Amino acid sequence: MFVHSVQVDHIDPDETKAKKHIQAENQTLYPDLRIVQTAWPKSAIANQKRYSSLILEVDFLEQANKLIQHGLCEGGEIKCCELFESGCKLT
Repeated sequence: MFVHSVQVDHIDPDETKAKKHIQAENQTLYPDLRIVQTAWPKSAIANQKRYSSLILEVDFLEQANKLIQHGLCEGGEIKCCELFESGCKLT
């Protein structure tokens, strides 16, 4: 899924640390949240953007649905989430 308007320098480039950080920040809202993978769109890194959409992969469909309905906490703010189709390309 996409998590929109995430400040790029708030998320550690190390994927393991990024997953732990996001899960810890959302522990109260989503105690069962398990993030499988995090990634930035190539354009966010290449263009050194300050804000971008973070791509998250979660364990279960139910977790994804909750995040899409209620948002994800990042940097003390609730960020909007939407479904990400892996076959689609961001422009």
